[in-house]
Amino acid sequence: MAFEINIQEKLKFLEISYIGEVKPEELFDALHKIVEIGTKENISKVLADCSDMNGGHSITDLYSLISSFDGNNIYRLKEALIMPKLEASEKEVKFYETACFNRGINVKLFKDRMDAVSWLTS
Repeated sequence: MAFEINIQEKLKFLEISYIGEVKPEELFDALHKIVEIGTKENISKVLADCSDMNGGHSITDLYSLISSFDGNNIYRLKEALIMPKLEASEKEVKFYETACFNRGINVKLFKDRMDAVSWLTS
């Protein structure tokens, strides 16, 4: 599995870490897990750590993922993204941030974890 999800109970957010190559079907799996856990635990904030991600999907795959978003659970989402260390993966993460923003989804990109957590919990 190219992702791992943990509940940060004290700060009340979900943390998903993407590791290595993340295939398109794994992106959809991650989305479904986030919605499932978030709904069950009543958590709408997500920290997506993309720092160890190194591709595996395209902008077209991300567009398909974002196009699949539906329901209030997605639109109440607040998601902080941590930039990948690998520069080649940056354009996909930046595209995701912009495409989500254009759909009214509160997503913001950060270079470091501290800033991301601070924004997410504010």
